[in-house]
Amino acid sequence: MVFMAIKVVALDIHGTILASDDYDNVVIPRRGLERFFNRCSDRDAIVVGASDSINAINDIDAVARYHNLPWLIEGFWDFYTLDGSPKDFSHITLNEKVNPRELLVIGDNKDNKDRGGAEAIGAHFILVPPYSVTLEDNFSFDQIDLSKY
Repeated sequence: MVFMAIKVVALDIHGTILASDDYDNVVIPRRGLERFFNRCSDRDAIVVGASDSINAINDIDAVARYHNLPWLIEGFWDFYTLDGSPKDFSHITLNEKVNPRELLVIGDNKDNKDRGGAEAIGAHFILVPPYSVTLEDNFSFDQIDLSKY
């Protein structure tokens, strides 16, 4: 088996890094995210947003401005709006010119969109608990061990 290091990390936005029910864009992003961006950069992996919402980049920008978090925008290489269920992550692999095994998708698996899309092209997938204003959140991006990928 040939090992391929992760070159691209695709983050679902709503429910993964932003609270899914934060309609005013005032809730702080999920814990450990800034350090996660730094760990990806240390591995020469780029981070892209992968959302089924055309408003994702605007929501990220609003939260970054509200909390004065410039790293929240700067941490992303690009943003992709992926329609369908499951999401079609091949758009990312084609545009970023990577093999699907060099893509790590991280999502809350709502309606199996994230996991199903990653599995369909042979990409790696990490399921995180849904992030919501109304749910207790014990997850941090510090818990993700990138050395496994």
